[in-house]
Amino acid sequence: MSNRIKTLRSLAGLTQGEVAEAINVSQGAYQKVEAGETELNLTWMRRLAKVFGCTAADLLDDADHPYRLDETETELINLFRGLENQEKHKMFRLLVAFCTPANENKAA
Repeated sequence: MSNRIKTLRSLAGLTQGEVAEAINVSQGAYQKVEAGETELNLTWMRRLAKVFGCTAADLLDDADHPYRLDETETELINLFRGLENQEKHKMFRLLVAFCTPANENKAA
């Protein structure tokens, strides 16, 4: 997570001192976060997310958050949520049939 936080800070064009001031901690305390020497609690994560304009989940490295959805997956979920229940059931059955190997479909 420390690498991700350092990257977000750099992308925001902020110094460690500026971030420390924004979240109301000493620069030394913030340096320990970027060095990976301090475990972050939810309060710290929320403060940092606010400074970087992201969510607390965005602070996690992809390795820390392996089930993060990409843009296509998010779009598919949003489209699915907009369907009526009957349409959702049809789409689910269609997707299951599409993802099931052909020989398994014949056995069913």
